Amino acid sequence: MLDGLSVSRGLLGLKAFSDIKDKAFDMSERLYPIPSNIPGHVPADRQREWLGNDGHRDAFRHAYWNALMTPRRAHDG
Repeated sequence: MLDGLSVSRGLLGLKAFSDIKDKAFDMSERLYPIPSNIPGHVPADRQREWLGNDGHRDAFRHAYWNALMTPRRAHDG
């Protein structure tokens, strides 16, 4: 997808990709703030990682990011 945006639109395509990324991160952080409790199954050495990139926030961010990219795929495809 990134290659397609950069080839078809150059720097404007890269800017569009960055804007979509920013929107996905912002929305996921707004809807899923940093949890106050870490699930018991998360090992102590991975807790910091879990807070930032795992869990519901990460799952939502990936799904939302893909949804935002879908119209771009249809347009650029």
